[in-house]
Amino acid sequence: MKWRALIPAVFVILLFIIVAHFYNRGFVHQRSHGVILLIANGLDQEILNRARVKVSARGQKLFMDRMPIMGGNLPQYAFMTVQGFETPSPDEAAAATMLASGVKVHNGFTAFTAQGNRLDSLMYQAQTYGRGTGLVTNGELTLPTPVSFYGYIQGNESAEFRNAAELIDSSKIDVIFGGGARYFRPISVFNEQGRLDGRSLEKDALNTGYSVVENAQELEKLPAWRTGRCLGLFQSGSFYYSSLREGVSTTPNLSDMTRRSIELLQNNLRGYFLVVEGALIAQACRSNLTDIAVEEAIAFDEAVKTAVTYAGKESTIIVLCGYSYGALPASSSALVNPNSSLKQKNPEWLLGPGGLPTNVNDAKWLFQKEKEGFFSKTLGHPLRPREALQFYRQARPTNSSGWLISNGFGVEHLGGVYSVADLSSKIENLFK
Repeated sequence: MKWRALIPAVFVILLFIIVAHFYNRGFVHQRSHGVILLIANGLDQEILNRARVKVSARGQKLFMDRMPIMGGNLPQYAFMTVQGFETPSPDEAAAATMLASGVKVHNGFTAFTAQGNRLDSLMYQAQTYGRGTGLVTNGELTLPTPVSFYGYIQGNESAEFRNAAELIDSSKIDVIFGGGARYFRPISVFNEQGRLDGRSLEKDALNTGYSVVENAQELEKLPAWRTGRCLGLFQSGSFYYSSLREGVSTTPNLSDMTRRSIELLQNNLRGYFLVVEGALIAQACRSNLTDIAVEEAIAFDEAVKTAVTYAGKESTIIVLCGYSYGALPASSSALVNPNSSLKQKNPEWLLGPGGLPTNVNDAKWLFQKEKEGFFSKTLGHPLRPREALQFYRQARPTNSSGWLISNGFGVEHLGGVYSVADLSSKIENLFK
């Protein structure tokens, strides 16, 4: 009799297990748990190839070139067209808006149209689906690329202080790591470019439930299991170039910030959306600092490896270069006018401070930047701008194709050739 009662019970349990398995497989896991977007603007194929050569000399390969099979899917690759709104080459503001909102706007506008309409972003779309959200950069949190995900810039206005306040007051982003601390702190003898309204946004963040950290050591001590929202402001401005740091740094690197962000966000049952910007690549490219751009590309590659390692097989990793700054191939001397004085210098950039100033004002500007330590006159120094065909105070984005590598859940829809503006809707589909 006992066996007769036991057999139906075992059958019911097995049936429950089978049904639960197929329900779990067919419904619960049909969405990406973590969607991680890693942005490396400026990392065009020329800088990428130079990075490959450099790591090859160390007996290594870039992780991006040996992406593993993740979640049963092969990595996908795409070319991204970058044409802007009524212009062949978008600037950083317009390019970031295309990515974050899927809308083409005039140059100079970030998440804002010329008609006065503020645009929604992927960050807020992720929040509507109940996902945790994170924003990480080794640049300033108030520059156009990060701002496109939470704030706005109307034309050429200076909106750093307003956007810093919005980031804390209303963005509801769970993890915020980056630079630009001066816009979050009141003006003082220690922060001469600080806020005139007297607000300490760090204190306000503490009062609204954020944990606040200021260095790498404090970041590592955060207990992931009981830390909710977290704000990390690690530099007054942008981070210093990783290859020029000496000794033990109190500033975390991009890889460490990526790892800690994933650890803090992955406990959200509805998943998360994390944006990681390797801003120092573009910063070096704008200044024609080739060697530094290559080293920052290698550091960014380490952050990609970290993301893949910690995200898990049920997540989606998207690596994107949305635009380039006109790095020239190493054999570019043939492009130079044979009568030009630059013929023997083998220029490496189209435009930028590595060119010859053509007027007194530009020459004075360059001299002042060298005096302040932004650039070096010494041949072979990493801070000496490499030769450019034409002088500009900073290189400008070109309309050369961007590229994308994706890995993990749902990436079969991310390969091919399409506009950066079309990527936004593809990422939003991963939230559903």
